[in-house]
Amino acid sequence: MRGRRRGVPMAALTRTLCLTVVIAFGASIVSAQTATGGIRGFAKDDTGGVLAGVTVEASSPARIGAAAVEVTDAQGLYGFENLPPGEYTVVYSLQGFTSVRRQGLRVEVGRTIQVDVELKVGNVEQSITVTGESPVVDALHAGVTSNFNKDWLQSVPTSRQSYFDVVTYAPSVKINQVPNDSRFVIFGSSSDQNSFQYEGVEISAVSNGGVWDFPSPDMMQEVEVKAVGVSAEYANFQGGVVNIVLKSGGNQFHGIESLYWIPPKWVGNNTPSEQFPYHVDYSYQATGELGGPIVKDRIWFYAAAPWGKSQSSGVGVDPAFARGGHSTKPFAKTTFRISQHDAGDFTWDDNIFCCAATASRLQPIETQTIEHGHNPVLAGHYTHTFGSATLFELKGGGIYIRDNFTPFTDDFTTPGRSDSGTGFSLVNAMNGSRQVHNRTTIDASLARSASDFIKGSHDFKGGIQDVYATQQTNTLTFQNVSYSDLRGAKDQATFKDPAVTGGRIRQIGAYLQDNWTVNGRLTLNLGVRYDHTAGDIQSMSSLTTLVGIDKTFPSASSDVTYPGIPDLIKFNNVSPRLGMTVRLDRSGQTVFKTNYARLYGKLATSMFSSRALGNTPSDTERYNPITGKYDIPVSIVNNQTNFAIDPSLRNQYTDQFFVGIERQIMADTGLDASFVIKKEGDFIRLTDAGGTYAPVVFNDVFRGVTTPLTVYNRISPSSASLFEVVNRGDFSQDFKAFFVQVNKRFSNAWQSQASYTWQSSQAYATGTVTGSTQQDFASLSSTAGFGRTPNDLINAYGPTPTNSTNSVKLSTTYRAPLDLLIGARYSYESGRPFGRLITARLNQGNVVILAEPRGVYAMPAVNDLQIRIDKDFRLPNRHDVRLSLDMFNIFDTGTVLTVLNNSTQQGDAGFAQTNTVVRPRTFTIGLRYQF
Repeated sequence: MRGRRRGVPMAALTRTLCLTVVIAFGASIVSAQTATGGIRGFAKDDTGGVLAGVTVEASSPARIGAAAVEVTDAQGLYGFENLPPGEYTVVYSLQGFTSVRRQGLRVEVGRTIQVDVELKVGNVEQSITVTGESPVVDALHAGVTSNFNKDWLQSVPTSRQSYFDVVTYAPSVKINQVPNDSRFVIFGSSSDQNSFQYEGVEISAVSNGGVWDFPSPDMMQEVEVKAVGVSAEYANFQGGVVNIVLKSGGNQFHGIESLYWIPPKWVGNNTPSEQFPYHVDYSYQATGELGGPIVKDRIWFYAAAPWGKSQSSGVGVDPAFARGGHSTKPFAKTTFRISQHDAGDFTWDDNIFCCAATASRLQPIETQTIEHGHNPVLAGHYTHTFGSATLFELKGGGIYIRDNFTPFTDDFTTPGRSDSGTGFSLVNAMNGSRQVHNRTTIDASLARSASDFIKGSHDFKGGIQDVYATQQTNTLTFQNVSYSDLRGAKDQATFKDPAVTGGRIRQIGAYLQDNWTVNGRLTLNLGVRYDHTAGDIQSMSSLTTLVGIDKTFPSASSDVTYPGIPDLIKFNNVSPRLGMTVRLDRSGQTVFKTNYARLYGKLATSMFSSRALGNTPSDTERYNPITGKYDIPVSIVNNQTNFAIDPSLRNQYTDQFFVGIERQIMADTGLDASFVIKKEGDFIRLTDAGGTYAPVVFNDVFRGVTTPLTVYNRISPSSASLFEVVNRGDFSQDFKAFFVQVNKRFSNAWQSQASYTWQSSQAYATGTVTGSTQQDFASLSSTAGFGRTPNDLINAYGPTPTNSTNSVKLSTTYRAPLDLLIGARYSYESGRPFGRLITARLNQGNVVILAEPRGVYAMPAVNDLQIRIDKDFRLPNRHDVRLSLDMFNIFDTGTVLTVLNNSTQQGDAGFAQTNTVVRPRTFTIGLRYQF
């Protein structure tokens, strides 16, 4: 397509490599932990004296090549910071002392466990083996992470829709319990302000900053959620970082064939009064996996071919109108070690999917838009060690989205129609579109350990990161018009020619991080990063092909190339990250932690893409019964004159404060208690800088009571409005959370993770209660976006839509006799707040207003129990077969998840009518063969 730039520009790559050279020669600068973890500790003799020169070797089947080797420094300190997740054996040896072998040490991504050792005088040939005592405390990093390792992922019941219901088991992660909802609200921040990564490589969507790729759970080795005390290496988030570590091969061939299905008769009915309860026609998932060596200790491979097919219908929807979907998610990874000093990996996966459509009470199947396409992801790493103290790492990759959004009917000519009085969609989808995203990131870093700088030991790391991302959306409104009725009567028509919007984001960042072990008790995490971010609009073509289910259609009748718009947004941000850990006891089993971080937001193209010259005007006209035409002007929106970006726009930010205690309470079991405060500022939202609004009294009549409500009527012509992207100083946000986590690693036949969270999240937000998380502010345009008129702010400040004051999350597995493995998950969330909406007819059209604030009403609390039972059958030659049964919503509760809360549309009796409920009791059968 003309006007689209793909891949990484040579200038950006050159700039990246040059900056890397500067770092390499200009700084005495241990490794990234975006796909790895670490082990560190002090070596002492039996009198407590430090031992320098102890040789420490760490080996694991998870690590390609020979054992990693370190030598303790003058403090007796050693450290490994580039270890793939897995179980390790560490051997300590020094001439004149008995060797010590520590077995069963579990390394998780993003965490560095503290393993101190005491050597006794003796022969080095003698050795002491210690097993069953895997430390869990991270005394190096002043933060909190939640890790879901391989043992957890393989044993606990999950919906297998991706990693989404895994992430929700981390503290203060909120999401609606609806299929495939990936818009996480992490520690109160907007759902568009998270970072999603594959082994440290950013794969977020360019348009809205959210999840786009839905990876198969069968390709995951570990899932990490990091939101508190994040180092300077991480950027572009105010909420949290979700990082997925992918499976790798090994020195032994191994494979898995698995099949999961939901028998329709094994689906319960938790809405017996409904004519149409939730229904499953079919649901199948199958995966083939194979991994092993190409060359032992040199080149490994791992590949998977997941496939899925399902069809279901929601509550209130006739199953006869269900539409199924299917997906294929191929995955391949190679891991290599060229020499003792050079290693790396390369990953490719794709998500090829089509045609699932989900009808609801208000949107019948023939009005649905279906999404189909594919989203390849690439990620690669290369590391080179210089001696024993310096590591160079180059990593890169990204996501490359090719998606179509087309009408379920494959009808590209019939205009869409809805009813604003009832909320129903009536005829066809409103439009069709094609989206193309390209996000490429290159990250180069140099890390070095030093014990001769100032005092103590330093783990220095410096790096630069380069991002180049583009997004383009071609949209066709069928017959260039869409209609809106009012309780069955003709009301309004909106006319819009074919449009093309999009944007480009370029960013270069540099960071320095020093994890400074001052002495045996105190460690400081000192970091700072600088980011230059630019947003503009590239040239784009109006003509592309919209690919429907069975037919194609041009997005425009003629091809027009629209020029780009340079220099729309420029941010220059300096972000300090300061943390401290203090070992409160000599054993290092109790650690005090505190941290402050300034976190800057992620720029998404949907914040400015409406400014594109290809975004054609939108003309709304009211129906004229005299002429029988839509010819009474309501508004004309021209994005060239009615939409703008403040040239002095600043990036939004979060100040995060954290204090906590982490303690190992018994072997393989850790506890942490934490308190977090977050304050956000420079909110990037909309305002109508040109329109004039006059307060008027609107009489809100609800259940026989009339309440006067001050609303804002536009008294200026629509052409005078200037919807501008600005920093809203009149907005505020306040977030506080206290949480306790207990994590027992798998040992003695069981494992468990549990957490309790209390939180208070207050902010300006919308009042809609729908199936998606209503805390996303990335989409800003002349026709949509929070804050665009004063009516958006009426009763808008209060508890956020996803705020559950109290929540409990528990997961556990137990290996019982007879090769039975029992897993369970339980979650409780107190009811979320919602308010009452009304629709007011004003000069600017039909306006939805929050008549009663969120918190006046509340959803019921959610209690959910899931159980998994696995039975293993051992076969000769280390082959085995596993039969599994996953049971969801054990109590078959019908807890309401969303309601229809617009009293104008639903009326007094229909207000707060149930829209969606939790899925009924469902059983999934699994069969797995493994060798």
